[in-house]
Amino acid sequence: MKKITVTHKYFLVFILATSLGIGWGTTRAQELCNVRKYEPVVITAKQLPSLNNVPVREIYLYAYHDSTSSWAMMPFQIDERTYGPDPINPEISRWFYFIPEEWSTDHHDGKFYEHDELVFMVRDLGDKAPDRLFIDNEEAKTHPKIELIVQDPENPALKAYGYIFRSSTIPDTVPEPYGFNYFAEQDSIVTKYYAIGLNENGTVDGIVIKKPGGNGEDILDLLKIRFHGIIDLYVPIPLIANENYLYLYPEKYVTEHPVVRLVRCVNMTLKFGDFVADNVAFPVVAKFYPFSGTIRGGTSLAPEDLKMFYGGVEVLIILKDLRESWDYNSNAIGMKFYNQYNNGLIIDGNPDLVNKTIDIPVNAWDLTTGKQGSLFKIGQFKEQKWGSVELYYYDNKNGGQADSLIFGDFDTGDNMSYGDNGVLFQNKPDQDSVTIELNYTVYFLPEKHLTQSDGERLAHFVNNPVKISPQLIAGVEQREQSIPTSFNLKQNYPNPFNNSTVIPFNLSTSGHVQLQIFDSNGSLVKTLADGWFISGTHHLYWDGSDDNNRQVPSGIYFCRISLLGLSQTRKLLFIK
Repeated sequence: MKKITVTHKYFLVFILATSLGIGWGTTRAQELCNVRKYEPVVITAKQLPSLNNVPVREIYLYAYHDSTSSWAMMPFQIDERTYGPDPINPEISRWFYFIPEEWSTDHHDGKFYEHDELVFMVRDLGDKAPDRLFIDNEEAKTHPKIELIVQDPENPALKAYGYIFRSSTIPDTVPEPYGFNYFAEQDSIVTKYYAIGLNENGTVDGIVIKKPGGNGEDILDLLKIRFHGIIDLYVPIPLIANENYLYLYPEKYVTEHPVVRLVRCVNMTLKFGDFVADNVAFPVVAKFYPFSGTIRGGTSLAPEDLKMFYGGVEVLIILKDLRESWDYNSNAIGMKFYNQYNNGLIIDGNPDLVNKTIDIPVNAWDLTTGKQGSLFKIGQFKEQKWGSVELYYYDNKNGGQADSLIFGDFDTGDNMSYGDNGVLFQNKPDQDSVTIELNYTVYFLPEKHLTQSDGERLAHFVNNPVKISPQLIAGVEQREQSIPTSFNLKQNYPNPFNNSTVIPFNLSTSGHVQLQIFDSNGSLVKTLADGWFISGTHHLYWDGSDDNNRQVPSGIYFCRISLLGLSQTRKLLFIK
């Protein structure tokens, strides 16, 4: 065997690095940003306790670039969320990105708190900055900076960094490189890289991957939803329905000024004739990022939920089968369809049928790719009540459905099937309670002619997102302050209080701090902090709400702080 010289070794390393898309001089930060370049990151306020109740307008995100020894503000946004009753089903409360008109308040509180979210892209992160290096802003230097360490969960050495600074005097504007736009009349989302259209029923009916990553043509006919069941009206009557039976309430809530994420929230239900089933209404939240989107929503459909009344006669609807599938149009001809079981079916409109029974719960991906660009989808369904689940695929330009014995021959959209693919749920004969579930993650990739291994890699990334580790680093002026010599939870002020109160505490050493509020029975009411704090003096705020953002009754409460196995408690008096 020929001995490999040093020159040959370097040549082999060069070939390997080139094949992975890694150039000479590429840092581990750049490597992560390249490998995960399409991945968004979402951090909740709970993960950043030192920013609890800080005004949103004072929070900024920067990346440090070692090659130029400079800071650059990252594209980012903060989305506030508020807890409250659903306007259609008031007995149900949930977290809202947008305040419904039915509520008495018309805005969020403007502070970073609890379930509020900070959003950015992995691709915009940078290198590790020296601990003593801050942005050129005097106010920012008086606060600690937060170092966000973003790591590959399976390769911790692969990491990139972002830095959060707090200041009310930063003049820079947040960059907007991704070109988000929402057109209300067409109900469409347009970004720099793709465009999405939705129809009057709220389902997707158009996908374009823009040039040069795609060819700029709409490749999707329709996201189809098929129902099969029984209407029990004296005698059982077969029920066959489709996405036209979905009812979209007129109120739509959309992010007004998206930078890295556009959130679209609507409410949907089922409609049978003129009857709108308000009692089974469910929210559908779609989130669109620079290269991807998620659709989440659903509802449980028990027999009691679907009872309706016609002329005083009780009607019971039982759903037995459900299919959700993505049907392409003729612009998708020539694209290849990949999933775990098929290595490149060509979409050409010629009849073929490739179904596969899979396990419950469902975690199934597919990739459609060609000169038109690439569309990657992963459906994740936790529902356990269906009897069986099949992956569905049907390619036939003459239309129809592969499961016409269940749903009939009637088709919607363009009445043709090009690579129609999705999931078919079938119910047990003795099981009449099911769930409609929308849970998709979709990537609109500006890349052509990908492979099955690319689909496997993307599925792995979705199932194993990057890991976030926040680390507080003291501000320049804070380092010059004396460090308290004791671990001390001070008395809150004001006390008693009826609106909000300040809870100060000193730390003689940095560490993981947990600060919680308990009622007089010893039950946990609120966790105000559960994260890393540096040594020094800190202040947290409590507004008299519990962990579900509900106002607590007047009474005596106890605040407990825990650090390094030690704890201290103070009594608080809340008076409405």
